[in-house]
Amino acid sequence: MTDLMLGMDDWDDGGVPLTYFHHFIAFEPLPLQEKDLNMDLSVFMNLSLEIKRIIFNLCDPPTIFRLMQTSSFIRRECADIFWKNDIWYRPHRACPFLKPIHHCPEFASRVKQVEFELPHFLNFRQQPDRTFQKFWNTLQKRFPSAQAFVLIYDYLWTSHLPPSTVNSEEYLAIYELVASAPLGITTRVAKRHSDWPGHILYQVQPTLWTVVEDPWVPMRVVLPARRVPHDLPLHNYLVHERSLYCCIRQQIGREWLIQQTYALHSPDDNGEELKCSQPDCDFTVAEWWKFEAHHSTIHGYNKRDIYGMFPYHPDTAAKMKATIDEKGHRMATEFSNIAILEDTNVETKRLGKSNLKPFSSLMECSKGD
Repeated sequence: MTDLMLGMDDWDDGGVPLTYFHHFIAFEPLPLQEKDLNMDLSVFMNLSLEIKRIIFNLCDPPTIFRLMQTSSFIRRECADIFWKNDIWYRPHRACPFLKPIHHCPEFASRVKQVEFELPHFLNFRQQPDRTFQKFWNTLQKRFPSAQAFVLIYDYLWTSHLPPSTVNSEEYLAIYELVASAPLGITTRVAKRHSDWPGHILYQVQPTLWTVVEDPWVPMRVVLPARRVPHDLPLHNYLVHERSLYCCIRQQIGREWLIQQTYALHSPDDNGEELKCSQPDCDFTVAEWWKFEAHHSTIHGYNKRDIYGMFPYHPDTAAKMKATIDEKGHRMATEFSNIAILEDTNVETKRLGKSNLKPFSSLMECSKGD
């Protein structure tokens, strides 16, 4: 995943790195030479099937997906290559028990690996309709081809994991959930790594959690959107809601990239400390989060103001500067499109045919998505 595709799934303190499917498969053009424009591409179709397969296997998943859109022949030849890739798909709304109106059901029915965040397990157990059997029945209905699931569960202290006896009842319940998975399904549990943004991946047993991978930093892609006819009110709702969440997550990803530019030039790396933007304040600090907190608590700036004043460290590489600027321009365009969509739905909302949430309410609930 390139930095331009990067999004984050947490509003306040960073979180799960991910990318939306339409960004994942977005075409990133390369500079063409004049000889490329005159290339006879029909020669490719005359190659033997074996050579074509070699070429297809050299392509990355986004390229394979785009090739699958060119002809029925290539789609048949590339399908198995695309679906066997090592991508972990995630629902647009993290909990898969919500009504699956957000993602394309046909695409979801073919994915092999799925990961999502579990709600707090004690709350989960208190709901009588949330049995383990129903849990797995729902997942298999949503993702019938899935062969592996990773359950993100961040309500854990590493020091309290089995064989520790602290919170043993909760850990035993998680084991029971994992152990009740249908045959042929590999299930792991992951918790956030102290060295964010990675996770630690565990194999869960009754009295012992064994580390499988540390850190676990998968290629994580949000499932593509469900297609709904344009003349239905549901279409406008889904486009609005998904676009807004996508922009928010892109914004979080951009802010994380900005923080990294300052981290790379910290005093430990012979860089300069961050100096307060106010001329009458002598405050300096090395860590970005303290710098941000100072401007917020002492000078009353909000988060958006701070990232506007300090888009990246002055010594940031030109390529990273271009990426951060491009993400900013793209987000501005997408937010403008969302505003236009909201304006065009005024009449639909007046007639009671739309459930569009206001921008502010989605901003507030983005952390819990």
